[in-house]
Amino acid sequence: MGGIAAPARYYADIYRCPLSRFIDAVIDGDLHALTISGEPTNEQLLEALENLIGQYNDAMGADNPQTQRKIGLLRSVSMNEAKLAALAELIDLMRQYYVPQFAQAINRGTGANFKFDVSKPDEYEKELDRAAMRLRALKMRAKLESEKLTALMTEEEKAGDESTANRAFFSRVLINLSDHSKTNLTTDTLTVYEFTERVHRYNKQLNNPKTL
Repeated sequence: MGGIAAPARYYADIYRCPLSRFIDAVIDGDLHALTISGEPTNEQLLEALENLIGQYNDAMGADNPQTQRKIGLLRSVSMNEAKLAALAELIDLMRQYYVPQFAQAINRGTGANFKFDVSKPDEYEKELDRAAMRLRALKMRAKLESEKLTALMTEEEKAGDESTANRAFFSRVLINLSDHSKTNLTTDTLTVYEFTERVHRYNKQLNNPKTL
């Protein structure tokens, strides 16, 4: 006899989430990187990612008033990118096989009400094409949000691309933190919280040379 399936487990706070998993989810749009065990739904993973991004942005901007003004847009841009990447993946999967939960997520994400009737293959494909068109429109809106964020950046930040969340950003910061602490810090050895805390301590010491 089969037992009751264990509930899905996934990372939803910066205190436990490895930095490597956070980067995979935020930068690559790989929501499943947040999975610990079981099979959490895309909705659960999107909610978890939203919590993680909010906590990360708050932690990174806690001591920096200049950064606080970007928090709202950063959160919006990051979540939009993650949601759009997840929707694109669902549309591709739906071209291979029909899953009711995927159909619901696509309709919810695109604001549509497609039937996705598999008994009508031609119409089914047309609706997927329409969903893809809606997704392109959403990506254009997301691009506008990203441009708003860029407009808030200082000239120095634009030149150095320091506030852009990408793999190069995390690599640069980890190299600086490793040099400073004389230990080899990697995305696999730090949680997201530990990363933000080390960044705060590093910046505090730079601003107070006597503590170095």
